[in-house]
Amino acid sequence: MEFGLLGPLQARIAGRAVPLNGPRQAKMLAALLLDANTAVPMERLVAVMWDTRPPATAVRQAQDAVSGLRRNLVARGAPASLISTRRGGYEIHLAQGRLDLLEFDHERHLAEQQTVPSGTAAALRRALARWRGNALADVPGRALEIDAARLNERRAATHKECLAIELDLGRHREVIDELTALLHTHPFDEQVAEHLMLALYRCRRQGEALRVYERLRRTLAGELGVDPAPPLRELHQRILTADPALTAVPPATGPSPTGPWATPPQSPDPAVTGPDMAMPVRQLPLDVPDFVGRADALAEIAGLLDGSAPNRAPVAVVVGGPGVGKSCLVTHAARRACAGFPDGQLYLDLAATSDEPRDPAMMLAEALRALSVAGSAIPSSLSERAALYRSLLVDRRTLVVLDDAGHADQVLPLLPGADGCAVLITSRTLLTQLPGARHIDLDVLSPAEARELFTGIVGRRRVEREPGEAEAILDCCGNLPLAIRIASGKLTGRPAWSLRVLRERIEDESRRLAELRIGDLSVRASVELSLRLLPQDAVRALGLLGLLGPHTLPGWVVGPLLDRPDGEEVLDLLVDASLVRLVATDALGEPRYRLHDLIRTCAVELAASLPAEDKRDAVVRVLSVWLELIGYGTERLPAAGLLTAAPGSAPRRALPRPVVDRLMSDPVGWFDAERDNLLGAVKLAADRGLDELAWELAAGAATYYDHRCLYQDWQHGHRLALDAAEGAGNVRG
Repeated sequence: MEFGLLGPLQARIAGRAVPLNGPRQAKMLAALLLDANTAVPMERLVAVMWDTRPPATAVRQAQDAVSGLRRNLVARGAPASLISTRRGGYEIHLAQGRLDLLEFDHERHLAEQQTVPSGTAAALRRALARWRGNALADVPGRALEIDAARLNERRAATHKECLAIELDLGRHREVIDELTALLHTHPFDEQVAEHLMLALYRCRRQGEALRVYERLRRTLAGELGVDPAPPLRELHQRILTADPALTAVPPATGPSPTGPWATPPQSPDPAVTGPDMAMPVRQLPLDVPDFVGRADALAEIAGLLDGSAPNRAPVAVVVGGPGVGKSCLVTHAARRACAGFPDGQLYLDLAATSDEPRDPAMMLAEALRALSVAGSAIPSSLSERAALYRSLLVDRRTLVVLDDAGHADQVLPLLPGADGCAVLITSRTLLTQLPGARHIDLDVLSPAEARELFTGIVGRRRVEREPGEAEAILDCCGNLPLAIRIASGKLTGRPAWSLRVLRERIEDESRRLAELRIGDLSVRASVELSLRLLPQDAVRALGLLGLLGPHTLPGWVVGPLLDRPDGEEVLDLLVDASLVRLVATDALGEPRYRLHDLIRTCAVELAASLPAEDKRDAVVRVLSVWLELIGYGTERLPAAGLLTAAPGSAPRRALPRPVVDRLMSDPVGWFDAERDNLLGAVKLAADRGLDELAWELAAGAATYYDHRCLYQDWQHGHRLALDAAEGAGNVRG
């Protein structure tokens, strides 16, 4: 087997090319080969397959594409174990000699181990021989472009290193053609121009060397508005004066490159470099002094930034809902990692949740100014700015922090292409279109962490005087860092208040959001920033979901809630926006969703603006499905029919038959998973004055309660339904 990425995508088995069945298989193979012998997560495969927002069936289609690829390869002689399924993704297993990228990396590693320059050059030549053209030249799709660009940058860097060593070894005649071609491909690269000028001069072609300098000077002035750097200007002057030291060639076994043939070190020219070139950029915000917890997330980020993967520019996206502490975490993690990025730390606020999200072209201009490019030297177009930005970060170990990102298109131009750099991003939305990015899902604090944060701000003595009140306040805040900081700030600014005073003011859910506000900090305002980014049907869905109570919910509820068959696509929007949380998968494999209590409070406020009839109809539709499912499940229980009441006049609504069959494949397991919702549905019906639905829902679950001996649930549900029926004068109920 032979696979190739370093050129057009290649797959050969037993000497014959393997035809891939369409671009999807090509994309899946490319994604797996880029991370050969490493599990590739499903979110990465989905991002590779779709350049735009993936459909609701994206995971299934990606799985189908990988399965088709595996069948295709196995049918042509590959072992069945070539591609294996891993938790949340897939992995392709290849020995070093089976993939050109692995061979390239191996030769690069051998080059680093050499102690003699000629041995280093030979190993680099073997590495370059693995290339057949531009990486992934024939694979379509925007998501793979950055990976291809990084590979091509590595090829160029390897080529430059090899030619520099060979030049030091006295092979100036042999490298001229390659340096000329390399400078044509990279017309702004002053290092390549310097090497070409030196090689030409050593070949007694002084005039051509000077013309190389003049062409580069005009290019830099015309395109970037800058002059050549001091080392190149110095070399130009030495060639003009025919400095004989430039013709000296170092010993073949000597180190690379020191001695009289090398350009003497120069002091930075402030007129050219600007003050920031001598001093690395340090833009990180102040760390949060009372930062607590987040040990797992910090460890995961530290593992990405520790430099153990030198051929990667790691990208980590910290995703979470409003007020969960994403920016605090990333700032804290970035400051802890500063020592590993001695060339600086850039910080850019993308302001995606503000009234005016920042344009990536403006962000690039800001970054270029921080890197000492100013005025007319900043290109006008987005692509030119991005190219210059990437070029400036080559050979630098720089950490880039992108705060409050909104979508992948806002982020992609700001990603450095250089190995040694790293990127930390915060976002309220999943950015699955960023190739190779690691997503870190940030939830609220644990109870212990929430208590530590609250105590650190309010004061230990004050908390110890009223520990029960402190726990009640944290419960009202739902352990959300923003809410805890607001509540703590109120207490700090009012030392005469007891904790009981604040607890009484926020325990009423109808007043809670109004109370959780201090200065510019507000839980309600923070949630509203996310709502502005959503389409109207998703905002309406969130409001209606708030009516269903605090329980975890199955995904199917959104369909009847909105009265549309594609309800789960709307639910995906809310999950991607971190307003609804995917909390678990039940025993039947069904995903479960939940609103944080404070977001649910905001959702209830949203629902208050909807027409009363709209809300009533939505609740009736959902409860009608619950009633129908309870009926299906009861018929399949071991004690079916023993306690079943004759149906009343409450409406029933059926889900599609395949969905029902899937849910009812284990009826006892389904009832167990929905135990809280069984009582929640009765209470919702009773609270909404739907007495007929209330008593039928309660009576329908009696067989399950009897089967599981859940007599307290049985009594509680029947009491709710009985009160509703008596209040409505419903004799049958």
